[in-house]
Amino acid sequence: RLIRIERWYFATIGLGLLLGAATLVRPLGLYLSLILIASTPFFLPHTDLRKKMLCVLIAIVGFALITTPWMTRNHVVAHHFSLSSQFAFNPAFYNIPLFLSWKNNTNEEDERLAVMDQAGTRDVYALVNGFTYYDTLSALDKEFLRENFFPYLGFHLYKLLPFFVGSGVNVVYATITNEIPGMPDVPFFPRSAQNTATLFYQENLIAVAGNLLYYWPPTVERVVWLILFLLACIAPFVTSGRQRVFAIFGVLLILTISLLASPIAQPRYRIPAEPFVWLLAALTLSSAYMRNYYDFVINRFSRTR
Repeated sequence: RLIRIERWYFATIGLGLLLGAATLVRPLGLYLSLILIASTPFFLPHTDLRKKMLCVLIAIVGFALITTPWMTRNHVVAHHFSLSSQFAFNPAFYNIPLFLSWKNNTNEEDERLAVMDQAGTRDVYALVNGFTYYDTLSALDKEFLRENFFPYLGFHLYKLLPFFVGSGVNVVYATITNEIPGMPDVPFFPRSAQNTATLFYQENLIAVAGNLLYYWPPTVERVVWLILFLLACIAPFVTSGRQRVFAIFGVLLILTISLLASPIAQPRYRIPAEPFVWLLAALTLSSAYMRNYYDFVINRFSRTR
């Protein structure tokens, strides 16, 4: 709505400044900022291509005004013109150990310690803060991808499941009542102490079914989220005009957030995507309703004639 006002250039540079500040707070916001900036021309109140390109340029300038000073500071202090050392740290500390433990059927912490030994230290604070080990971690990340790109890609996509059907009801309920919602034991159907996602990845489908039965409130939430995500993905196909543009970029945002969350795709990492999921699901339902309504009116009018 901001970039559709009369003085759109002020709103556009404000958008760039806001996204730049958000990226400084959470560097992974860089990817989301690129999608949002790329979407701005499609919502302008005019069709002039030059103005649309100018809109993108102004947003990029606003983004750079916030992020460049911090990157310059990093270059002066640590000789790295980068937003954050986490771009090299996160894959080495989380993604690689998780993949290797899954592939080799080994302990995740042992794999993490092995990666840290390759980096030259087991001091997590030294690895994540500053750029002392940035180049080493970056080299480890690149070497890992060269050797395991396609196997890791499959693993990464496989680990997306909790993002789309994970449940947060247990956490809220336990916080309030200090217990987990459930139902009494069923004879010959053992209750598992492990969470449902872990059991699923262990291919223990009987225990998964047990968890879904015993902890039925989260099961209901899982079904609701699955339906909402499906409705959100349908939105680009049942809308038109600016609504379709919004739906396309909304789906791109949801998918980007999910990919960034994996392979630790816990429900709490879904929170930034949830407003878009609800909006797109509502857009799908409203579009379907309006289409059915218009079809009903047209058919009724035709019969009366």
